[in-house]
Amino acid sequence: MESYYYHRFRNFNLNTLFKVIESGFILPRKMIVNGVSDANNIFNGNSYISLAQKTLMTDDMYKHFRSSYNELIQGSLCAVISPEIEGIVYPNYFDCEYGTSFIISDDSTERYSYYLDEIQTAVPIPTSKFLAIGYPMTHFKTKKNSEEIIEEIITIERELKNHGIEIPIIDSTRNDFADDEEQIQLSKIRILKNKIV
Repeated sequence: MESYYYHRFRNFNLNTLFKVIESGFILPRKMIVNGVSDANNIFNGNSYISLAQKTLMTDDMYKHFRSSYNELIQGSLCAVISPEIEGIVYPNYFDCEYGTSFIISDDSTERYSYYLDEIQTAVPIPTSKFLAIGYPMTHFKTKKNSEEIIEEIITIERELKNHGIEIPIIDSTRNDFADDEEQIQLSKIRILKNKIV
């Protein structure tokens, strides 16, 4: 079964990633102490965590429907998560042309999304279920120099190690960067003598 992907580190927010690593869990908004409200919080509300599951869409569907994987995961800072997590629900598809105001912050068991490849869970996800951290090398190469990129990767590696998490950091730029264990290994970012190899 294919991995899930978590995108709440979008906009390349390393601080949010580090808070998750430190706490040991991805939490629904209602469980986060001093959590910040999110103006873009439409479908997952306060009780649910949104994830992407790439295999829910066929190649033809990508031509006609929005994709959580394409818009929020690929080319972003993200977590690749084992499919062995609890509480997975598959939202009903919702055509965003009809407006979304009635489901903003909706915490009912009836779930919605305008992404065909979104899934949700109300169960906290432990970092022990992380398979990799996706880091978008191509995006950062246009915005940061090599030294900054290397420093960030080393910082992420140190945070993971300090909390007993031994997983690779992989380049999330390609579409297939974490399709399976082989792709995760091929996408692994390696640093040797302060150079990315």
